[in-house]
Amino acid sequence: MSVAAASAVAGPYHQSRLVLWQRCPRRYWFQHVAQVEPDYAVTGYAGPLGVAGHVGCQLVLRDPAADREEILEAMLGAFEEELAKGQSQGRTYDPEQTERALERLETEHLEFVLKLAQDPRVRAIDWSHTELPFEWTDQHGRVFRGTVDAIGRAREYVPGFSVLGRERVDLEPGEWVLVDWKFGRELELTRVGLSLNPQLAFYSLAAAKLFPGRRFRTCLGALRDLASSQRPTDAEGQAIPKTLEELNPAYVEAFTGGQPITDELRARAEKSRRRFRRDGVNVPKRIKRTNPAWEAARNEPKGPLFHEAQIAWNVVAPTLRQTIHEIEIAGRDGGEEAFPARGPVTGGCRFCPFHRECVARPAE
Repeated sequence: MSVAAASAVAGPYHQSRLVLWQRCPRRYWFQHVAQVEPDYAVTGYAGPLGVAGHVGCQLVLRDPAADREEILEAMLGAFEEELAKGQSQGRTYDPEQTERALERLETEHLEFVLKLAQDPRVRAIDWSHTELPFEWTDQHGRVFRGTVDAIGRAREYVPGFSVLGRERVDLEPGEWVLVDWKFGRELELTRVGLSLNPQLAFYSLAAAKLFPGRRFRTCLGALRDLASSQRPTDAEGQAIPKTLEELNPAYVEAFTGGQPITDELRARAEKSRRRFRRDGVNVPKRIKRTNPAWEAARNEPKGPLFHEAQIAWNVVAPTLRQTIHEIEIAGRDGGEEAFPARGPVTGGCRFCPFHRECVARPAE
């Protein structure tokens, strides 16, 4: 079988297929070769919720002024459309589980999208492309296809736009960014993990072909960062106290008894244990007030949101090539044994919708 024919067996190379093969070739076989019906008890509503979330992201990037009802309507429409697709493929949905998924959409995914719309880092970008399709054919006839979540250009200087590892990275006016939005709870956000992320690498290749010569900052947008409950910290990473205690000016005035207030008198008042009364009411020695630094930090965007990747092409490029070759070799063979179960090693079994069929085999 020729390379082109093997590629045809594999179908167009989409980033999700390459990622799926790396996670577990056996799942790839179940899903794309044998086309076994997945176990929806495992997959749940993650797919429809993810699609709805992405539709919400696209809407607020195109129109930051979109109101809550408009965004919710678009997300609900996308969710229902995904359910309809599943039903057309023979899937049934439990009404109670569907109700819980809808509640999660409105109380979680929608709130992330609304926070995204208001984030100053997002509003400082002109998002020229959302869900941008791409396709190219290599010299061997392989077809590569997919969509980039978002591409935009900074209108102004954006301090702390992204993080690279633990380092905050600023964005200069005119710089281009490419973003892959993620709503998941378990994301690999380390510098090494992002540099080896095949999906981000795939998007980078697509952007280079769509816009020759243009340099992009490639980021993974973690929507859950927007709900971060972390306390504000200073430049050294120390938590900023919410309130400050300081000497009460009224106490100092009472202590001085009409004398001019000097630093020396303030120091004496600080050490004094006297009690003063004014208009029959005790004057407290110290008072609490909200820390201005805490208020300023609290009003800043929550969480990093944009996690920047510096793709390790010397590792990723040969890995992608090897992945393609493995898929083509398995395609030539055609047998199930050519698709080994890699899930136990990569941790891909946990949410695999073919888990039961796979582990039931004694050979595995």
